[in-house]
Amino acid sequence: MLWLLIFSNEGTAYGASRETGIAWIADGINVSDPNAGAVWVYLNHNTIGEAKVMAVDLPAEYGNFTGAVLNLITKCGKDEYHGKFEFDFQGKPRGFWRTTNHDAYFDDFPGLTAPVTQCVDINAQVGGPLTRDKLWFYTGLQWMKD
Repeated sequence: MLWLLIFSNEGTAYGASRETGIAWIADGINVSDPNAGAVWVYLNHNTIGEAKVMAVDLPAEYGNFTGAVLNLITKCGKDEYHGKFEFDFQGKPRGFWRTTNHDAYFDDFPGLTAPVTQCVDINAQVGGPLTRDKLWFYTGLQWMKD
């Protein structure tokens, strides 16, 4: 979703090239690929607490980019224990979304495609206090298979 907010068609980003023009920052650390400029560290979407897209006339602390800055801030612990578990599964297509069904709709909907692989995504997060009102923790785990 965040990818769609920044990029447009034709492989360009806001005022820059698609890959190297974007500064990807997570908790104040640049997580851009040093060779290609694309995002290098993929965060579990459930651990992101805030996302900010910035461009044009930014201070020097956001240097080394020519387009936009995507600044991700992860969640932190609170004084109450909390957690989340998520299981996402996408099976191989059956029924209407069979890949052999594309031909019937391709002329009207040239972008219509069906998923051709199976995907499993399991993730869990937990957070809470270590010392009330002083020290907290938040951690998350993710396992994904395409």
